[in-house]
Amino acid sequence: MRALSASIIVLGACLLIFGWFVSNAITNSKPYIPSSISVDQPSGGQYELIVSEGWLYLYDKTNGQVWKKPNDSDSPWETVKHYSSY
Repeated sequence: MRALSASIIVLGACLLIFGWFVSNAITNSKPYIPSSISVDQPSGGQYELIVSEGWLYLYDKTNGQVWKKPNDSDSPWETVKHYSSY
């Protein structure tokens, strides 16, 4: 009977230690969510689409013109003024 009691106490202590390790692992883990995603893909086209923080940017590689719009389908494209045109 003493062996059974000792086994139950040891099992309980092991469960407590395991629970402590799991809770520390959960509280110490921080999810990594990037604010933007950059994908390097070779493209031979004239335009490049850039997605950043909820905005879509369309860049014309030949003349440097940039258009932008929010990341929803109903909004129109707006021309982005270059810093030199202010």
